[in-house]
Parts: sequence; C-alpha cells; structure tokens
Amino acid sequence: MPKNDRVAVLDVGSEKIRAAVAEKDGQHISVCGTGEAEYSGFYEGAWLDPSEIKAAVLSAVSRAESASGSGIKKLFVGVPAQFCYAECKESVLFFEKPRKISGDEIALLFKKGEKFPDDDAYANITVAPVYFLLADNKRIIEPRGAVSDKIKALVSYVRCKKTFIGEIESILNAAGIEAEFVSSVWAEIMYLFAPEQRDRYVLFADAGYIASEVALLRGDGILALNGFSLGGGHITADIADLFEISFGQAQRVKAFADITYRGGGDVIPLDEYPDEGILADELAMAVAARVE
Repeated sequence: MPKNDRVAVLDVGSEKIRAAVAEKDGQHISVCGTGEAEYSGFYEGAWLDPSEIKAAVLSAVSRAESASGSGIKKLFVGVPAQFCYAECKESVLFFEKPRKISGDEIALLFKKGEKFPDDDAYANITVAPVYFLLADNKRIIEPRGAVSDKIKALVSYVRCKKTFIGEIESILNAAGIEAEFVSSVWAEIMYLFAPEQRDRYVLFADAGYIASEVALLRGDGILALNGFSLGGGHITADIADLFEISFGQAQRVKAFADITYRGGGDVIPLDEYPDEGILADELAMAVAARVE
C-alpha cells in the first residue's frame, strides 16, 4: 500500500502520549511504526505539568515517523473523556412528499443540532447517530436509500474543550501537521464492537494509569460519557503504602495480583529481598478494594 494511504493517530493517555502509523488491508490493520513519550499526565481535566506537553507530543510523533519510515502530514488526535462531554439531541426533517433519503438529509439533521450555549468554550469533535426514525416511527440504523416524507434522529455530540484543541493543534500545525480531533473512547468502541452489538447498547470502561473513562453507546452515538481521575497508578500507590515498599517494587508486585485468589498462603517475593514477600491473598484484597 502506498505510504500516502497510511493513517496516523495520537493517543493522549494519562501516563504517556503515543503516536502510531498504520495502514488497513481489508479488515486487517497493520501498524507500521509507533512512538511514545512519558509525561506527568492530567487530573480533573487539566495538565499536571503544561510545560511538558509540546515536547511529549513532538517526541512521540518523531519516533513514530522514524519507526514507520514515513513523515506524518495529518494526525487523528484521540481526546480523553476528561476534556469532553457528550450530549444527545433529537432532530427532525419533514418533506412535502416522500423522497429517497441521502447523505445530504442526514448531514442537515446533524447540522440542525450542532449549536450549543457553551460554543465559546467547547467544540463538536464527534457527531454520530444513536438511531433514525422514518414516517412509520420504526427505528433503523441506516436510512440511506429509504423513501419517506419524514426523518428523525437522536444525534450524539461529543464536545471538547477548545483550550485542549487549541494547544494540541498549535503544536502540530507548527510542525506542519494537520490535526483532526475525535473522542478516543468512541473510536475504541466503534473498532471493537460490530454494529449489531452496538445497537443493543455497549457499556464500555477503559481503565488508564491515573485516569479512566466510562461510556454508554448505542448505534454509533455516545449516550453518556464520564472521565475520572482513578487508575492503575492508584492501585500501585495503595500497594506501596499498605506493604511499605517502594513505588517501583509495588509496580512489579502488582503484575502478580489476582483479585480472585483466596487462601493458600502463597507468597509473592520482592526482587530486591528474596527472603521477604507479600501474601498473595492480602495483595488480592488490597487490589480488589481499589478496583471496586
């Protein structure tokens, strides 16, 4: 596949910023190169250290370019839920006589609801239908090609802070890269679940390092979206505090945690101290408490 058919993405995680270059062959996606950069992350929708963002973004992008052997001209930027919110609106069009529904009518439905009271602070980044209704009021997933004198839709709008867009966009534009923003959790769900699954609702949780997100989706649209500051890093901190070990030790011990483990007296050794260890059932209870 020609290099100009490749797609590049930037994932803004709470532990690292990652870039990837990939190409699609039929139903298969082949990753051509990746790059990542650690940074302090974010908390409650704000960067913990704003001065790190530019260097982290450019470093991740540069490494992905080197690994893939191709330059990046456009990036799809995945926006974390802490910088977004989702809202659904009903939109309807009436016609003088039945007509074949096309993409033009659907685009107009979406456009009718795109204005919000907080347009000065937020912008729409992902607009998608939850479902459509025609004149017979039956819900359908794909109305294109149907004939009706009415079309109605429940439309989901994921809106992102303009400050987030502006900062990332300015960094990328200065490097000659065009940016397009999309809800990261929406992109995950659309990739992982087939249309028939999504039409029956999907409740999806993505647990990150210091931030996690939960979304409820139906059809192609997010009905509810929540991002909160709690993740795997908090579990590591719990282990470190409870067992009085270093954060690095706790990170290694966490890999052996099994929250279903009960009894047996197994001991998880500490690498630096072979004669010492942590009881597996105590570790399981500590991790399970934070997960719950």
